[in-house]
Amino acid sequence: MGDEQGGRRAVRRVLRTDSDRLLDAVEELRALEREKRQLDVSSKPFHDLAERVEAKAREVFRLAGQETDDGGRAELLAETDLAAASTLDAADGDEGERQAD
Repeated sequence: MGDEQGGRRAVRRVLRTDSDRLLDAVEELRALEREKRQLDVSSKPFHDLAERVEAKAREVFRLAGQETDDGGRAELLAETDLAAASTLDAADGDEGERQAD
C-alpha cells in the first residue's frame, strides 16, 4: 500500500511539473507577444521577435502534448491499481470462504 501511495505521489508530482512548465511557457509567450506589439512591423527586431514567438508557441504545444501523454499514463496506472486492488480483494474473499469450509 505504501508503494501504491508513493506511486500516486510521483504521478501527481510529474503532472504538477508538466503543468508548471506549461504555465511558465504560456507566460513567456504572452510577454514576447506584448513586446512584439511595441515594435514596427517592418523592422528586423519585429521579425526576430516573431520567430521567437513562433518557437515559444511550438514549445507550448509540445508541453501541452507532454501533459496529455503523462495524464493518459497516470490514468492507465490508476486503472491498473484499481484492477489489482479488486483482484486482491476477490482473492481475500476466496481465502475467507476456503477457511470457512
